[in-house]
Amino acid sequence: MLNGPRDYYAANPSALEGQPKRAIADYVEQKDSHIPVPGRFASLKEARNSGVEILVRSEHKQDYDGSSGLLETRLLSEFPEAETEAQLKEQMLIKSADPKNQHQYIGDRMIKEHCRLLGIDFDKFNEGVSYSFWELLRGTEIKVVADSSIKGRYHITSKHDYTLFEHGKPIKNYVWSLPEEFQKALPGLVETYETIRNFDRFDPNNCPIMEFIAFNGKTYFLQYHKSREFEASTFSLDREPTTGEMEVFFARGATQPDGISCNVTVHYAWEYRKGRERSLPAKEEASFDLHYNPAFSELMVRKRELQITGGDWYTMAMFAVGHYEYSKLMKPRVSLVENPDKIISEEENNKLVDIARVENKNAEIKVHAVSDGTHAYLMRI
Repeated sequence: MLNGPRDYYAANPSALEGQPKRAIADYVEQKDSHIPVPGRFASLKEARNSGVEILVRSEHKQDYDGSSGLLETRLLSEFPEAETEAQLKEQMLIKSADPKNQHQYIGDRMIKEHCRLLGIDFDKFNEGVSYSFWELLRGTEIKVVADSSIKGRYHITSKHDYTLFEHGKPIKNYVWSLPEEFQKALPGLVETYETIRNFDRFDPNNCPIMEFIAFNGKTYFLQYHKSREFEASTFSLDREPTTGEMEVFFARGATQPDGISCNVTVHYAWEYRKGRERSLPAKEEASFDLHYNPAFSELMVRKRELQITGGDWYTMAMFAVGHYEYSKLMKPRVSLVENPDKIISEEENNKLVDIARVENKNAEIKVHAVSDGTHAYLMRI
């Protein structure tokens, strides 16, 4: 986990009271009353008596700087028979484990895989799960992240677009054109992000993933989740690509001017092993993550020097609306988005599959990547 030198919660995790979402919302509201936060309720009884729609947000101590997307958020109205918080927890966990639940993979199955990979007892992990009660605001969810290598640049995603915002204005839209009213709100949103980022309990050098919701003309704070530390790019990649280099579609994060050489995992042996027994490597230089195990990816992305996520404009749209694991984009040192077919031929990919399936070992290729945080070249070596 990435613990900055000025991070109060990293040094004092008990201050989160096992509920990072609720505890940090309380802190933000206490620090600056001008930053709106949805109403929270101290108990199930208070929430039911409030007369408003209630969102039940899952909480665990690891949510501050651990894996994203482990636990589900539900409407309280789905559980009309729960009279106590213990009954609500039991019913939430049952629904999460229900094979008919359309979100089941990111519920019970992902938690079990997370625990198995870390060697944590599943029941013990669930003992640490609790729920906080929030007023439901049916608005537009927004993520904001400061760029990890370009000062003054921000990544802003919502159902509207994936927007790069730099020095007071949007500089690039990857999906759609932003509605005018949304564009006008971006400077204030970034100002709020920076205000929170620089509160005394947070490390201002971290580039946190913050979640907000736009509702009735206001932008409400929802969540703070730690991401990369800021490391300024030291050069500009203003040369033409050399023989063998290709310019990638999207880059976040900078290398040194001479770049980095990495072994990139294309296929894992456990993808083809009977029983699919998986283990968590102590380290891994890079990966394509061409598999369907989000728990594995979540636990590995912070360790990687390089992440290559397949795709182009469609991929950016999926990041924007939340259908791709956002961690792959924001938590590795350098993240690149590019179509794997441009890097590996179908014939070579079939051979790599055989290495993983028949020889029972991870299949890798070696690449050299150079990125200034804005542009990147990739080359097979």
